[in-house]
Amino acid sequence: MSSDLDAEIATRLSHRSPDYVHLLRRCGEERALSQGKRVHGHIRSFYRGKRVAFLANLLLEMYGKCGSLSDARQVFDDSLFHRNLFSWGLMMNAYAKNGHCKEVVRLYWEMSNQGVKMENSVVFLLVLGACSKLGSFKPGKSLHSHVLESGFFSDSLHSALITMYGRCGSAEEARREFDRIATKNVVTWSAMLGAYARNGHSRQAVEIYRRMVHEEKLEPSEVTYLGVVEACASLRSLDLGREIHRSIEAAGRLEIGAALGNALIGMYSKCRSCDDAWRVFESMKNKTVFSWNCMISAFTQQGQNRRALQLYHRMEPEGMKRNLVTFLSALTACSALQDLAQGKAIHARVADAGYDAQVVVRNALVHMYSKCGDLDAARDVFDNTVERSEVSWNSIMAAYAQNGRAAEALELYRKMDVQPDCITFTTALDACSRLRALDQGREIHQRLVSSGLMPDAATGNALITMYGRCCCLDEARAVFDAMEARDVVTWTAIIAAYSQSGDARQALEIYARMRAESSVKPNEITLVAIADACCAAKDLVQGRLVHSRAISSKFQIHGSLGNALVNMYASCGSLVEARKLFDEMRDHRDVICWSSMIAAYARHGHAAEALNLLSELCLEGVEPDHITFITILFACSHAGLVAEGRYVFALMVEDYCGCPDAQHYQCLVDVLGRAGWMPLAEELVKSMPFEPECAAWMTLLGSYNVCGDYQRGRQAAELGLC
Repeated sequence: MSSDLDAEIATRLSHRSPDYVHLLRRCGEERALSQGKRVHGHIRSFYRGKRVAFLANLLLEMYGKCGSLSDARQVFDDSLFHRNLFSWGLMMNAYAKNGHCKEVVRLYWEMSNQGVKMENSVVFLLVLGACSKLGSFKPGKSLHSHVLESGFFSDSLHSALITMYGRCGSAEEARREFDRIATKNVVTWSAMLGAYARNGHSRQAVEIYRRMVHEEKLEPSEVTYLGVVEACASLRSLDLGREIHRSIEAAGRLEIGAALGNALIGMYSKCRSCDDAWRVFESMKNKTVFSWNCMISAFTQQGQNRRALQLYHRMEPEGMKRNLVTFLSALTACSALQDLAQGKAIHARVADAGYDAQVVVRNALVHMYSKCGDLDAARDVFDNTVERSEVSWNSIMAAYAQNGRAAEALELYRKMDVQPDCITFTTALDACSRLRALDQGREIHQRLVSSGLMPDAATGNALITMYGRCCCLDEARAVFDAMEARDVVTWTAIIAAYSQSGDARQALEIYARMRAESSVKPNEITLVAIADACCAAKDLVQGRLVHSRAISSKFQIHGSLGNALVNMYASCGSLVEARKLFDEMRDHRDVICWSSMIAAYARHGHAAEALNLLSELCLEGVEPDHITFITILFACSHAGLVAEGRYVFALMVEDYCGCPDAQHYQCLVDVLGRAGWMPLAEELVKSMPFEPECAAWMTLLGSYNVCGDYQRGRQAAELGLC
C-alpha cells in the first residue's frame, strides 16, 4: 500500500498544479506520516511562504490522524497560518483523538480568550467530550455557561451535556439539563439513563428506561441497553436482567456488536448466573478477546474454575489471542483449584507472550504457587522480581503465613523496603496469630497507631484475632470497643476470641449483644464460633437456636458449620440430634465430620457404634486421619475391646500407611493395660520407634496399679520420671 502511495505522490507532485488536497487526505486515511511530511515539504517550497489556510487545515487534519501532535501543533502555531474556527476545531480534534483531553480543554480556553466567534456547536461537542473523559466538573460547568450564551442548541449538545455531568459524578445536574429539554429523543433518554447507571442510581435508571419504552414508545438503542444492563448488574437483579435480555433479543439487538454481549455476560456474572452468561457468550457471533475474558472471569468469580480453564484452552484453537487479563484470570483459576501443573504451563505461556516481567503478573504467580503449596517457586518468582510493590511483599508474606511458615513471613515483614499498607499489617498480624507471637503483635499494633492506619476494619479484626489467639482478652476487647465501624468479621473475631480462650459464656453474651444492638447479620463463620461456645458451655438450648438460625438464613449446613453443630449436639449429650444431622449431611461429609460423630459415640461409651462408623467411613472412600484413629482407640480402651483396638492400630499402619505417633501408642497401651495384658503393654512401650514419653509410662503405671503389681508399677514410674 505504501509503494502505491509513494508512486501516486511522485506522479501528482510532478504536475504543474499538484493535487495536495487528495494527497493529504489519503496520507491521513492511511496514517502515512513520512509520506505526509513529504507532501508538506513540497507545499512549503511550492507556495514559498504564502498563506494557504485551507491547506494548513488539511495538514492539521492529516497530522492529527497520523498521531503526530508535535507536527500538527507546529502547523497550528506557524505565523504564516491564519487560524479560523475550523483550525481550532481541527487542532482540538487531533488532541482528542490521541487521548490528550487536558490539551483540548486548555486550547478551548485559549481560543475563547482570543475572542474567536463560535459559529456552530462542533467545538462545544469536542470540549464536552474531553471534560467527560477527564471527569472535570468545573470546566464542564463553565463550558455549559458558554453554550447557553452562544444560543447553539441541538439534540447532540443536550445529550453531550447530560453525558458530561453523568461522567463528572453529578446525576443531579444531568437531570436538570434533561428536564429542560422540551422534546426528548432516544439519544437524550439514553444519556440520562447512562448518567444514573454510572453514578449508582440504578433504580432511577430502570425507571427512565421504563418511561422511555412504555410511555414515550421510543425504541431503545444499543446505548440504551448498555445503560440499563449496567443498572441491572448493580442491582444484582437477575429477573430484571433476564427481562431486558428478552427485550434485546426481541429487537434483534444482540448482533449489533460485542459491547452489548459483553455487558450481558458481566451482568449475569454479578447476578451469579453463569449458565445465562454462558448462553450469551455462545450466541455471540463476533466475540472479542474482551468477550472471552468476561466469560472466563465470570467462571472464576463464581468458583467454576475448571470451566474457566476449559474456556482458556479453547481460545487458541479458535484463533483468539490471549492477553494479559486472560492470563491473570487463568492463574486465578489455578490458584483456586491448587492445580500446580496447569499453573506452571500457564506461567510458561505468560513468559512466551512477554508478560512475565510485569509486576501484576509476578504477584499473581507468587499467589498461584503459594496456593499450590510450591513455596520454593513462589519465592523464586519474588526474588527475581525487579520492581517489587507492596502487593509483591504482601503476596509472598501471605504465602509463607498460610503454608505453615509464619516465622518466615514475619522475617519478610521486617525486610520490607517499601511502605507497608493495611494488607501488609493484616498479613503480619495473621502470622503473629499463628505463632502466638504476642510481643511482635504488640509492636505491629503500635506501628499501626503511629502510622495513622488505625482504626481500620481489616487491621482491627486482625488485632482482635491475634490478641484472642494469644489469650489476651482485655486487649482484644479494647480494640473491639475502640472500633466505631464493626462488620460481621469484627463481631465474629471477638466471639471466637472468648470462645477459644475458654470463656464460652462471654462469647454467647457478645453474640446476644450483636443481635440486639447491631444490624450486622451473622454469617456461617459466626455461627461456627457460637456453636463452639455452646459446645464448651454445654448449652443445648442455645445450640439448637444456632442450628435454627443457620436453616432460616439458608446457609449450607455442611463443612465447618455442619461439623461444629454435630460436635455441639454430641458434647451437649444429644446423640440422637447429632446423628440425625450427620445423616442429613450424607453428600457433604468430610473426615472431620466423621471424626466428630465417632468421637461423640466414643465419649458416651458407644464403642460398637463408633467402630461401625469407622467401617462405613472406609467403605465410602473417606480416608481416616490421625484424630479418627485416636478417637477409635479411645473408644476401644474404655470399652475393653482389645481385639478391636489392635485391629484398628494395624488398619492404620497397614491399610492407610499411617505412622502412629506417641498418642496412638499411648492409646493402644491403655487398651492392653485395661484388659490386663500387661506383658504385651510393657513390650509395646519398649518397642516404640521413638523414645517413649512420660505419658506412656504413666499409662502403664496406672494399669499395673489396677492389677496390684506395685513393683512393676514402681519401675514404670521410675522410667517415666527419668
